[in-house]
This record gives sequence, structure tokens and C-alpha cells, in this order.
Amino acid sequence: MSSPEDPRLLVCLDGLSWAGYFQQSQLEPNLSKLLSGRKSVTVRGSHFQSPQAIWAELLTGESWTKNGVYGYGVVTDSLSNVQIASEKNLLVQTNLDSLSPEAATLIANVPLLLPSGKRIWLSDGSMPLAMRYFPPNLEISAYRPRPFFSSVNILSAADLECFLEHELARVAISLDILRKHSCRLAILRITTFDCMFHAFGNEFCSPSFRYCSSWRRFLTKLSALLSSLEQLVGSSNTFIFSTYAHVPCERVLDLNQLLARNGFLNREGNRAVKGSRTQALHAVNPEAFRNAGANLYAVDAGQACSPVEGTIMLNSKSRFLNGVVDDSAKAHILSEIEKMLAAEELPTVIHRSENTAPSYRGPELVVSGRGLAFSAREQGDFREDWTPRTVHYGEGFLLASHERLEQLPPYLRLKSLHRLLFTR
Repeated sequence: MSSPEDPRLLVCLDGLSWAGYFQQSQLEPNLSKLLSGRKSVTVRGSHFQSPQAIWAELLTGESWTKNGVYGYGVVTDSLSNVQIASEKNLLVQTNLDSLSPEAATLIANVPLLLPSGKRIWLSDGSMPLAMRYFPPNLEISAYRPRPFFSSVNILSAADLECFLEHELARVAISLDILRKHSCRLAILRITTFDCMFHAFGNEFCSPSFRYCSSWRRFLTKLSALLSSLEQLVGSSNTFIFSTYAHVPCERVLDLNQLLARNGFLNREGNRAVKGSRTQALHAVNPEAFRNAGANLYAVDAGQACSPVEGTIMLNSKSRFLNGVVDDSAKAHILSEIEKMLAAEELPTVIHRSENTAPSYRGPELVVSGRGLAFSAREQGDFREDWTPRTVHYGEGFLLASHERLEQLPPYLRLKSLHRLLFTR
């Protein structure tokens, strides 16, 4: 039996479903060894596609209306002012540091979380910070966050080899840190599968994948690293999980275009919706994203807009500097926007915010749907005609020892997964 004092290793394989994980283990026999003696449950995740919003719920155990993070970026004092989401934007504090107050916590490639205190932190590259790792005396100059070489850059076999090399390096560096430092909690997020889906769709899961030999070599090396990590902390203290999977893209929806067409949003002007994701990538890697950032919509005189993908926010006088919507008109405008969405006959689900506090600056509506992508133009992205191969979908999995999962139902929501992973 494991003890509350034992170290705990959380390995996240975001982007994979249980079926996808099983497919990969068929490509690489050593990967299937990690399944032996483990029980699996399905994770029913978030309706958001952004890893930041998904991880905000996982880290806090609270929904977006309570934790305050609903996408890659969060709106501040104006709908035209979007900043990159980080731990500072959480309205509910995480309990990571209290889980191991006397020992270090390894945080590798995890959204939102920032370097502080006794954390050993390896950047995921989503925030424009000057540092790539913390504390500075780690001396791991080889560490490269994800945007350094991401799926957007994979154009050839050589590109793929370079990408996979950097992905393995992050795992190997994490293993080396755990060998040298006493950590009671380690969170290692491996984003290789997520990137591969974005780059190749379902093609890379097939034995006939054109780069299959390179991919299998990667899986063999990854399996060895994961086995070493498990041996370090023990199988009963190792949790392997995913918070979302990928499904084929069925439709691309431009919410701002829809709002503008129906008179809720004006095109062009002095203040425009700025792409939070694009700003972040440009800050991390200006050369790769130097042409990003077309501003298409003005919000000064508009009633509503989508400043963060999948969200709709009212330009409220009581919330924003340039607001034009009176509180007395909110209910009517929201009702009209919902009618607009219903008239499109989209395979969508509309979620209304439960938070009515005056200080709340999150979205009134969140739109989601299986296979639904949101136009990159609504975030001011540089790609004109953009149709992804796949999109994120809120279903993952959890693998752990039978003793850990024997009392659990066949599926977990993120709130329950939070309790299991982040309580002792």
C-alpha cells in the first residue's frame, strides 16, 4: 500500500483518448507494458478546447465561472484588451505548494503555472516570460519550451526528427531532475501526441504513416523514459492521464463574423479584438509569428464580441471601460444572440455563466460542439483560410493502480480527477 508521504508522479498525455493510447501501444509493444496491472477510467473533460481553461478546472477543481479562466487569454478592463492567462488570473488558488511544503514540486510543460518558491519549473512556452526554467541554477540550457519547435513547423522528415528530439529532451530532463532532487509531487505534461494530431490528424496513428519508422523510434525511447520514471516513484504512485482527445474537424465557426452580420459587432475601428494566442506565440517566438495579428473587429460601439475562442461577451457598461450595454438590456441581448445561434442550426451547446457578480469579467456565453473549430480570424490570427485536421474534444482517460481506482465509477469529471490527483 502507498503512503501519503510517498512521492507522486502525474504524467499527462494530453491529446490522446483511451482508444488512441491503445493504438500507440500496438505500434510500440514496450508502451503496452505500462498498461499491465493498471485500471483505466474515462475522463469526461471540459467543453473548452483551450488547455488553459481545461487545466484551470483540473488544478482548482472548480468550473470556469468560479476559477476565472476560460481560454488562452482573459479579458481585462476592455473587450479589446486580452492578456495571456496564467496562474495569476485564477480566482481559486491551487493547493500544489501545500501538498509538499517541505519538498520541491516539479512542474514540467504545464499551462498556467508560474515559477515560484520551491517549485522546479519548466516552461510550457505559452506565457511571454524571459525564463525557460526555474530556479536559474538548474543549468539545463538544452531545455526548449514547446513553441520553439511546434507542429506548425513540421514540413519534412527532418523537421519531424527535430521536433521529436526536443519532445524527448523535455522528458529526459524531467527524469534527470527527479533523480537529483527530492520531489514529493511531479507533474509532467507530454504534448507530443497533441502536436502530432494537429500536424497529421489521425494519419500518425496508422502503421502506414509516412514517417512511421521515426515515430516508432520515438515511441520506443518515450516508453523507456516513462518506465524509468515509474521505477523511480513506484507504479502505485504513478498516474497516467489525458484531459482531452482529438476528433476530426467538422466545421469552422467565426463567432465574430456571425455577431457582425447580425448587428451585434462593428467591423474595424481604433480599438479591435486582439488575438491572445497570437500575441503569446509572437512574444515567445517573434520570428516564426512576425506576420501575425490582423485586427478585424472593433468593439467600442459593439454590443458583443468573441475576444477569446468559443466565448461571447457583452460590452457591458458596468464591467468595461468602453462598455455600451446597460445592465437592464443584458437579458434581452443574450436572448437575441442565443436565437441567432439557434437559427444557424449548428451542432453546438450553449453554456450560460452562473456568475453574476459585478467584478466578473468572464463570458456570458460559451459555445462548444464536437468537431467544431473556431475561426482563427476571430482571435486576430494571421491565417486567412484555416481548417484544422482535428480539434480538441473533452474526453480523456486515467490509468492507475487498481488500489487507487477500485472504488471509482467508470468515468470521472475534472472535479473528481482533481480530488484524486491533488489530495493526499
